[in-house]
Amino acid sequence: MSSHKFICFECKYAVKRDPREASKVLCPTCGAVCTYLGVKIPIPPKSKPKLWNELQKQLIEEKNVLVEQKYARSVARRHELEKEIKKLECLEENKGRLSLIKQLRSKLERINA
Repeated sequence: MSSHKFICFECKYAVKRDPREASKVLCPTCGAVCTYLGVKIPIPPKSKPKLWNELQKQLIEEKNVLVEQKYARSVARRHELEKEIKKLECLEENKGRLSLIKQLRSKLERINA
């Protein structure tokens, strides 16, 4: 059996599954979607709801940090593309440059979407 843990915060139940085989792990007790915990984070005892609340807050904070980092990377990439486009637009016109500008604008549109 895999050592990857999934937990249900509703009923404080833990299951072990292979994350490659299950996209959504459902709690066998209540049917809610379980949260992936990983392999190293210890599961608190059911009798300690305070530790469960702390674990849930920790996971939410970590997820928020990852979302913020992803957003910051996308903003940085967007600025890099905009600067490169501006730099290329200042050069003499040629077919290769126009093609590159078109490609960079396409990448920029995908980031902005």
